[in-house]
Amino acid sequence: MRTSTLIVALGLALGCFGLMAQPREVAKFENPGAAAAEQDMQSWNGVLTGADCKATGNTGDKCEVTDTTKTFGLQTAEGRYLKLDQAGNAKVRAALDGSTNKNGVIKASVTGSINSETLVVDAVQIQSQN
Repeated sequence: MRTSTLIVALGLALGCFGLMAQPREVAKFENPGAAAAEQDMQSWNGVLTGADCKATGNTGDKCEVTDTTKTFGLQTAEGRYLKLDQAGNAKVRAALDGSTNKNGVIKASVTGSINSETLVVDAVQIQSQN
């Protein structure tokens, strides 16, 4: 009797182990925000400005980009001002470092999406001065 009980117990244990070893389907959750952001990708053309300068209420050429500018915005020809996100600031700085245009009125084309009042930058292209 003991032997048969042991065999049954061993069989149940192996059966449970076999069920646990079966591959399980992993649930995949899509990020609807990421898909929406991709759909909202747009391009803007305008003049780069110093965002810290703009935040103080300055307008016009008082907020031109300099070698020390760390935060940027884009002033479009339509009059819209878009502050760039932190990653965008780094992308602009890198683009400026690789450009002959580093100071003054700098025209740029920026691709990205709007999140609240901030332009989330995907790519920046400094336009040549003619």
